[in-house]
Amino acid sequence: MPEKNPEKFKMSPHEIPLSIELVPTTCWWSNVRSNISRKDWKKLRDEQLSASGYRCQVCLHKPSSSSRWLELHELWDYQLSDYKLSGVQKLIGLQILCKRCHEVKHAGLSFSRGKYPEVIQRLQNVNKWDLETAQDYIRFMFEQWDARSEIEWELDISLLDRYGIKYKKERKEKRV
Repeated sequence: MPEKNPEKFKMSPHEIPLSIELVPTTCWWSNVRSNISRKDWKKLRDEQLSASGYRCQVCLHKPSSSSRWLELHELWDYQLSDYKLSGVQKLIGLQILCKRCHEVKHAGLSFSRGKYPEVIQRLQNVNKWDLETAQDYIRFMFEQWDARSEIEWELDISLLDRYGIKYKKERKEKRV
């Protein structure tokens, strides 16, 4: 993070119109979709699509074919334990996103697929940022990701109870 304004991005990612949400490496493959049935994932997606009016909930784009261009995104909060060696990866919401906004949310994956120019342009356009601000934000989020990737996280998807979705209630094995 550049020295000139280290506090600039220390807000909740949900306070920025289009934020990057990098999943710590210790949480990869530990998500809603891998803990519920395909049928329940489709039910969740269909309910969220309907609730969103078949629009991206960030940029409000309404594609002509929602099945191809709108995706269900999981919103997470990371709560550290008192000792800061472990924590809880808690599902706090679900969001319908167009493919372009979803690529920003998962910037690490998008960058690995060669989509840096698209991600930075989308961040700038949706958030009304200049290039320097967007680059500073990306650096900040990757520093946060590095720190979070050192921590073992327990998955909490109890939010699904409100949707009547059954899920696996397993504790994640600690990595050695």
